[in-house]
Amino acid sequence: MDITSDELDSSGSDEFSHRRDFDENDVHQKLAWVFDSNDDPAYLRQITRFLAGMDNQRKIHSDAVRKKLIARYKKQLISNSTLHGLRNCFDKKSKVRRVIWTILLFVALGLLLQKLYESTRNYLSHPFSTMKTRRYEDSMQFPAVSICNLNDMRASLMEGTKLDKIIKGQNLSLEGDEYRSTISRANHELEDMLYRCKILGKECSVNDFIQFNKGQGDSCFTFNHGTQGQSVLFFNKTGPKHSLELTINIEEHEYYERNDYSGIHLILHGQDETPVKMQGVMLSPGFITYIEVKKKKLKNLPPPFKSNCGSKKLKYFNERYSKHLCWLEDLTDHVVEECGCKEWFMPGLHRVCSLDESKTCMWPSWSRFDKFMMYDCPLPCVMDTYMPSLSTSQLTLKGEVNYLAHQLNITGSGETKKKMIRATFLKAVVYYGEMSYEYMEQVPSYDKLDFLADIGGQIGLFLGSSALTYMEFIDCIALTLYTKYFFNRV
Repeated sequence: MDITSDELDSSGSDEFSHRRDFDENDVHQKLAWVFDSNDDPAYLRQITRFLAGMDNQRKIHSDAVRKKLIARYKKQLISNSTLHGLRNCFDKKSKVRRVIWTILLFVALGLLLQKLYESTRNYLSHPFSTMKTRRYEDSMQFPAVSICNLNDMRASLMEGTKLDKIIKGQNLSLEGDEYRSTISRANHELEDMLYRCKILGKECSVNDFIQFNKGQGDSCFTFNHGTQGQSVLFFNKTGPKHSLELTINIEEHEYYERNDYSGIHLILHGQDETPVKMQGVMLSPGFITYIEVKKKKLKNLPPPFKSNCGSKKLKYFNERYSKHLCWLEDLTDHVVEECGCKEWFMPGLHRVCSLDESKTCMWPSWSRFDKFMMYDCPLPCVMDTYMPSLSTSQLTLKGEVNYLAHQLNITGSGETKKKMIRATFLKAVVYYGEMSYEYMEQVPSYDKLDFLADIGGQIGLFLGSSALTYMEFIDCIALTLYTKYFFNRV
């Protein structure tokens, strides 16, 4: 049966363009019927109208469904949310009640944001506290003991040198190598200073010491250093009878004329420290000084905490990291960069400054370095400190007066000999008072768990919600976005 174009115009226009509810099987039948007909352009126009209408109907239907679903998600969130007061802010029955609950919700939200800001700022400041405990041991590691003579140049070896003449006012020049050799040769020697050494009742000698130069170039010597194959000593008893005893001749007769004081600088420190810049105690000649050692062990926190402990690789030293060696290394680099030379005792292969260079550049540069703390040397994360407690009694050496007087070429009466010996000899007795130490450990006082617990408590207090409450909002937003942009996409 043949269908004319007029019939198609009327039937197609009415049925396909204006009909909203159409059957998909009927559409396929009509499309097959149209393509089986002749090639009149009217057929193509009808097909275009039909497809456009069908696409438009689908879009309208799909948009309506999406809007209904999004509205349903929002309604479910408001009705079922565990955020206290939210449903009351959308109460359609009472406008006054809706306003009151909205104000209350915003006030609670404002207080919450303030508390969250305070908690966040506290957390980012990385606060910590220090825990102190006393620990008791059966045996304890004995500290390294360093001694330095308060006089750094022996008068007999300085006399007549160019440096001596310059110090006394002559206008001479002194090259760096000559300056270094003069100072090195004039330093006190341990063989001349150490009269007697006993550790736990056994004899010790100069071979048990190593030498280093302190921060101003003073020659110092360390016992129980734990390097060069020497084992570290452990004590299991306390008191002066179980101690290190050092009898030292300070060589007072060799003191350079510019010195106003005499004695020994004694430093207690850990084996991992070279105390080039450590403070200690001063021991006077003529006395026995009893030094009771009290140990503290410190454990610091690394960055971002304020203690900022850590270490760095040292390029001039093979020893373990030490803050004091780091200071000396940074000082050396600073002086070399500023002046092109270094002080005689500083590490490295740079040339030694002449005396003129030291006066005009090196010493002022050193002063600025210390004044403005131009060094980056963090505290070690674990370190041992030793606190001395001193008591003294007068040194007698009764049975040795004549022997020492003969050794030192002291003449005169017995009382004169005693006075001269007391002026140049001292004795140090170093021991533990108890087999315990104080352990101090820095611990975070407001860590991540505290921060999260604080936030959770504040959110619960002001809004009565939990972490899952915010998952409800995230879930609603995710469903809304999916429905709007991806659901039933044509």
